[in-house]
Amino acid sequence: MSSQVKLNELFTKTKERYPQLKEMRIKLKFKHGFFFTMRSGIEFPSLWKKERVYFVAVNTNKFDGILSQLSEDDLVGWFAHELGHIVEYNEMSNRKFIFFVIQYLFDIRFRFLVERRVNALTVNSGFAKELIGAWEKFLTLEGVHPRYKQYIIKNYAPCWEDIEEEAIKNGFTKEGYKKLTMVK
Repeated sequence: MSSQVKLNELFTKTKERYPQLKEMRIKLKFKHGFFFTMRSGIEFPSLWKKERVYFVAVNTNKFDGILSQLSEDDLVGWFAHELGHIVEYNEMSNRKFIFFVIQYLFDIRFRFLVERRVNALTVNSGFAKELIGAWEKFLTLEGVHPRYKQYIIKNYAPCWEDIEEEAIKNGFTKEGYKKLTMVK
C-alpha cells in the first residue's frame, strides 16, 4: 500500500472521530515543501462562498524522513492536531480568519498560544493517547535536529491543567507528562 493511500485512510478515520467536522468539506492534499510536515488551512476561494473548503496538507518531502518513522497512532495524533485547527477556523468569520492568519505568521507568541490551545483541544477531543504518544515518538526520531525538538516541546506543549482529565483517563501522569515536556 502506498504512503498516500495509507495516509488517506488514517486521515478519514481521524476525521470521523471529530463529530463537529462531520458535514465539513476537508481535503487531504499532498504537496512538496520545506517548512512544514503537515499544515491545515482554508482554500482561499471558498472564503467567499457559502460552504468553506478546508484542507490538511502533507509534505511529500517528509515521506522518507519524519513520516516514515511514525506509527499509525502517531499519524492519527498529528492529523487530529491539524483537524483541531480546522475546528477553530470554522468558528471564525472570514475577517477574523484573515486577521488570525496575519497574526499567526508575524507574532510568534500568538503562534505558540494557538498551537498550545489546539493541542489541548486535540487531547480533550479524545486524542490524548495518540497526540502525547506522537510527542514521545518525536523525541526519539532520527534525522530531527535536537534544537528543533526542544523548540517544539517547549513552545507547543499544552499546560497540564488544560489536558489533565483526558490525559489521566489515557494512562498519563502529571510526572510523566512533565518529563516528556522537559526541555533538555
